[in-house]
Amino acid sequence: MKKRTKNIILISLIVLILSFFAFSYFRESIVYDLTKSDIDSFIEDVESFGPLSAFVLIALVILEVILAPLPPLILYVAAGIMFGTLLGGILVLIGNILGALLAFYIARTIAHAYIIKKIDKKTKKRFDKLTEKYGSLAIFFLRINPFTSSDIFSYLAGLSNMKPSRFALATALGLAPLIFVQTYLGADIIRTNPAFFTIFVILSIIYVAVFIYMIFFILLRNRKGLKSRREKNDEPSRKVKSS
Repeated sequence: MKKRTKNIILISLIVLILSFFAFSYFRESIVYDLTKSDIDSFIEDVESFGPLSAFVLIALVILEVILAPLPPLILYVAAGIMFGTLLGGILVLIGNILGALLAFYIARTIAHAYIIKKIDKKTKKRFDKLTEKYGSLAIFFLRINPFTSSDIFSYLAGLSNMKPSRFALATALGLAPLIFVQTYLGADIIRTNPAFFTIFVILSIIYVAVFIYMIFFILLRNRKGLKSRREKNDEPSRKVKSS
């Protein structure tokens, strides 16, 4: 796909999203209820779309990722109430991944120069150091920590040389735990369905195993890097001795 075609598609998506946002807000519909944190009215509005309600929820999560002022907790809890912990969490996660990728490509293409000017240089420098050292694992650790998880990292990653596929995977793994906890708060499905508790425990064990593996991978890579640097530093002294 040519760069010009990608830019046209991205611009069209942004215009469509912003139009939906403005239309819904001024009609005091879904977006209006979301900004007012009126969860009952919000759920009623989303459910009025019937079979399309899942797609509406995903679109709203994408909107929340790109236009950060929208309250994500209301979205996630409402997703749990409407669709249950598992399906609601999956829908919210899909929306977050698509929204993050959209922000990623916006920064990489049509708004590259503008975002570089607007983003704090110190923040960008710190982020660049993290990604140079840890790669996409930096995104994972930033996402999994609720105190550092921010949509700004999607734009920063778009300014870097990170591959979109690795960025998407790190985003998914990092956001999944918090998302499912929040949809659980809405659905409270574990108390009413003991079988789901077993599934949740198994998934948690798998997730912890992946997390430990990533930690081990980072430590191993740092150890190898330190060893190679020491070998390079020792080379001049060896040459001097041999001469």
